[in-house]
Amino acid sequence: MARLVTFIAVAFALLAGIHYYLWARLVRDPRWPASWTAVGGTLLALLALSVPLSLIFGRGGQAGVRQTVVWTGSIWLGVMFLLLTVVFSGDLLRLLGSFGRRLAVQPFDAQRRLLIARSGAAASGLLVSGLAAVALRAVSKPVGVRPVQVRLGRLHPDQDGFKIVQLTDIHVGPTIGRDFVEQIVARTNGLRPDLIAITGDLVDGSVARLAAAIAPLAALRAPHGVFFVTGNHEYFAGARPG
Repeated sequence: MARLVTFIAVAFALLAGIHYYLWARLVRDPRWPASWTAVGGTLLALLALSVPLSLIFGRGGQAGVRQTVVWTGSIWLGVMFLLLTVVFSGDLLRLLGSFGRRLAVQPFDAQRRLLIARSGAAASGLLVSGLAAVALRAVSKPVGVRPVQVRLGRLHPDQDGFKIVQLTDIHVGPTIGRDFVEQIVARTNGLRPDLIAITGDLVDGSVARLAAAIAPLAALRAPHGVFFVTGNHEYFAGARPG
C-alpha cells in the first residue's frame, strides 16, 4: 500500500510539474493580454485535472459525461507529451543561442526576448496541433497489418510459409471497446494464420468489467492454436502470478 501511495504521489507531482512548465513557457513568459492569460491558465488547469479524472471515470464504464472525460484525458495525455517535447527542444535551442550571444558580447534586448517567447509559444502550439491531428487521423483508420518475414536456416521444409499473427498492446478499456475487438478478430481470421499470439497488454481493466468487450476474441481461429501471455497492464488490472 505504501508503494502505491508513493507511486501516485510521484505521478501527481510529475503531472503538476509538467503542466506548470507548459504554463510558464506558453502562457506566463510570452506575457499575452490578461484575458488570453486567464483563458490559457484555466484551460491548462482543466486539462491537467482531466488526466486523473479519466483514470477514475474509466473504471466505471463508457457513457455520457464519463466517456467525454475519459477521451479528453486520454487525448490530452498524448498531446501533453508532444507539447512537452517540442517546448523543451525549443528551450534547448534558445539556451544554445544565449551562449552564442554571450560569446559575441551582444547586449540584452527585452523586446527581442518577448518576441522570441511569443513566437516560440505560437509555433509550438501550431506544430503540436498538426501532429495531434495526424495522430488522431491515423488511429481512426482500420487496423493495419505489418508483414514481417522471418528466415530460419534450420526450419524444416514442411514449416516453410508458417504464418503467425501477433496481436499486441490492444488495451481494451475506457477508449477501446467491443467494436474495435470485433474488427481485429475479423482482420486476423481473414489472414488465415497458422498460429495467433497475443503478447500482452490486452486490457486496461478487470476481467469482470471488460468480459463483454473481449468476448469476440473467442472467435479467433488458427490450426495451431491461439496463445496469450500477460503484460504489465494485466498486472495493473489485478492479474496475479499463478
